[in-house]
Amino acid sequence: MKQIKGIVFDLDGTLYSNSEFASEIHHAAVRSIANQLDMPLHKAELKLQETKRLLAEQTGREATLSDACADIGADLHAMHKTIARETNPDIYLKEDNNVINLLKRLSEDYSLYIYTNNNRQLSKKIINTLKIAPYFKKIFTIEDYWRSKPDWQALETIFDEIGILPEESIFVGDRFDVDLRLPAEMGCYVFLTKSIDELLTLEQFIKGLN
Repeated sequence: MKQIKGIVFDLDGTLYSNSEFASEIHHAAVRSIANQLDMPLHKAELKLQETKRLLAEQTGREATLSDACADIGADLHAMHKTIARETNPDIYLKEDNNVINLLKRLSEDYSLYIYTNNNRQLSKKIINTLKIAPYFKKIFTIEDYWRSKPDWQALETIFDEIGILPEESIFVGDRFDVDLRLPAEMGCYVFLTKSIDELLTLEQFIKGLN
């Protein structure tokens, strides 16, 4: 195997987990879609859920919020502006010293990055709330390319920018189809984590690669 040089983390559901905050993001998206399409909130909610279901059937993978927004015909930029404006991670999130210490140790040996479907403003607020900003060299958000992951073109651009080959990287995420399947197909190592406890075993996974 090639030497691992970089680790690319998903953000929401990976570096933190909070169902109440996830619900707040979802409801902000629904409000944006309802306003854009001039429909009641309950109808926008049903439309969003049905669209995600149909997209999952068509693609064979979990549909993202951004995928569904675009398919419905709502403006993705406007939806993310609403999410950034109307959600507040400070209410729900707090730093986790175990995660902070993990990232601090990893950053001593590897270049760390975040790649998220979230927008830049909210991602920055989340990262600052979690107190993990110092450990990441760069944060890639939906606003860099306006192409919801998984997206081959966006990933190739990211590899070009960070100067790391796929086989020299590990991708870490909580949704295999969205965060990890495409990187794995490109030759990356992948680590699926469904909880913070699982995330904290990442160092053991890396040792197992050697």
